[in-house]
Amino acid sequence: MVANVVTFRGKGALRAVGKVLGASEILLSQMSKIASSRYYRGAGTENIVRALKNDYEQQNPEGKKISWKLWMQLSDKLHSFPRHLGIHSGGFMLADKPLNCLLPQEPASMPGRSVIQWSKEDIEALGFFKIDILSLGMLSAIQKCFDYVDFYYQQTLSLHTLPDDDKATYQMIQKADTVGTFQIESRAQMSMLPRLKPACFYDLVIEVAIIRPGPIQGKVIHPYLARREGLEPVTYADERLRPILERTLGIAIFQEQAMRIAIAVGNFTPGEANELRKKIGAWGIKDFNRDLLPLLQKLESGMRQNGISPEFAEQILGQMRGFAEYGFPESHAVSFSLIAYASCYLKCHYPAAFYTSVLNSQPMGFYSPHALLQSAKREGIKILPLSLNFSNWDHGLEKPADEADYAIRLGFRLVNGLPQSTVDGFLQVRSQTGPWYSFEHFVRSNRLARDDLTVLAGTDVFNELGRDRSDAIWQAEAAPFQPLLDDQETPLRWKAEQSLERIQKDFKSFKTSLADHPVAVIKQQQWPFRVALQRFSLSSELTSLAPDSDVFAFGMVLVKQSPGSAKGMVFVTLEDEKGFFNLAFTPQIYTRFYRQIDHQPYLCVVGKLQRVNESHSILVKRVFEADNSARLLAMRGRHQKQDDQTVTPIELIKPRAFH
Repeated sequence: MVANVVTFRGKGALRAVGKVLGASEILLSQMSKIASSRYYRGAGTENIVRALKNDYEQQNPEGKKISWKLWMQLSDKLHSFPRHLGIHSGGFMLADKPLNCLLPQEPASMPGRSVIQWSKEDIEALGFFKIDILSLGMLSAIQKCFDYVDFYYQQTLSLHTLPDDDKATYQMIQKADTVGTFQIESRAQMSMLPRLKPACFYDLVIEVAIIRPGPIQGKVIHPYLARREGLEPVTYADERLRPILERTLGIAIFQEQAMRIAIAVGNFTPGEANELRKKIGAWGIKDFNRDLLPLLQKLESGMRQNGISPEFAEQILGQMRGFAEYGFPESHAVSFSLIAYASCYLKCHYPAAFYTSVLNSQPMGFYSPHALLQSAKREGIKILPLSLNFSNWDHGLEKPADEADYAIRLGFRLVNGLPQSTVDGFLQVRSQTGPWYSFEHFVRSNRLARDDLTVLAGTDVFNELGRDRSDAIWQAEAAPFQPLLDDQETPLRWKAEQSLERIQKDFKSFKTSLADHPVAVIKQQQWPFRVALQRFSLSSELTSLAPDSDVFAFGMVLVKQSPGSAKGMVFVTLEDEKGFFNLAFTPQIYTRFYRQIDHQPYLCVVGKLQRVNESHSILVKRVFEADNSARLLAMRGRHQKQDDQTVTPIELIKPRAFH
């Protein structure tokens, strides 16, 4: 495989220098949190170190002894310096001779792999043939789902046999019920679906391609929607563009269209247009400035000579700049749309099998396992807990007694810190000896390491055998020190877990909880904000509220985004017990409340409801701070580190933040 030279960037350089200077892990963690914040994106090393210095010295007088200036200077010098030789994901080289005869290689860390010691850029510059072979997690999920449908529903499906015009599937897509599907599950895509209302396959191709930096920076989304709804006539800047743009209503959306426009009205030869395509695909602002700018100047001059309006020319040039960050060729959009449609069809008609296949293909996609399971529950799918006698490594389908539909049985792959080899071992014992009837029976049947047994106990999986979580952990820690477990031992009396405590322990053990949603529990038991709870709306109630009205919302942070094309806007997805809130923060509001937005696992906000068709979002005006006297168990941990007297925040869900 082809190598990739990994260089030191801002946070990595700061961390490396900090280690050399003797900074503690707590200080490095604090630095990483500041450097990861959207607020400090592009702020430079000096500003990050200054913020770190101010925060740290307020908490720790020893901070005045740290060489902050030296830390900053050395980090700046280290920036962009090669760190190590990595592997270019999916980059393979093909040649007509053995590669050992052409260039140097070395064994990769993965068994059976070798890596070429030259970077991908050098390989291309020297004229070698490199091809990127990429895979998609959704392809694995779809194949698994086909297998489940075949086994449980006795229906044989494949990509080429799915009906391509299933009405129920497109109705589901139009309602943006696409959590877990491919490509059209993001906040932006889900907001667009009720507006574009895909009703056929090519509509889906448009949907996949239009929410990209190219079309966004070219400002074509609103004109396309207006033309699609008949609110604006379909026009062409020149009749020579009609064959190129007719299918997309006179709007350029795809890379191929930009190439054909350059040939038709930009005085480009086909070879020059292909060179333009290559430069667009560089996806780098440096490449844009160095290589693409002369071609854009030539294109602008050619369009002017051919009488193209300045407005249309600027739109095309804007798209080119966007394509330099990320844009879709039509062929790519068609391929992705086929996979998107297949995932939607399976979700529509076999939802339990679909969610199970996606969960068994993690990590992938836009949402965490918790969010996927919550979505499945809202769709009426029953979720069965982890069970020593019924669960396997993978999640599975199981039909409860007296129920017509399949439920999802959680699998041990969800458990943090539990090796698959350990699970395979006790599952093999179970298959030979039958189910376990007590904690002692399980321990005697399996020679598990104490750490593995403790991890299992932390999931509360022994509850079905008569041991609650605290007692099971106690017994798991003691088991290796007892030749034989004393069945007659006097049981200890443990304090019953409170609701939030149980949820926190569940998340720590297996990334989710089947108890009540933590947002609902906080509202009912430990509301920490000085705003009347009665003023807050559920996510399911937004469709009944008037546009532009003030909405109070509270939820768990799932995803944070700040794309480069958003001009400083920050987007956050919250989850409550009924669904999702889509929040939008202007740069001014984000700057004012960035500490809460970046670091709190829950957000409490008020803003203006924005609604277009069936899609809605909240333009946030204020973020409320939790009462300092409140000690939300779900927000704060109770364990203190020995070398740090501050209480460490514990996030139930780690947001998929800022990408």
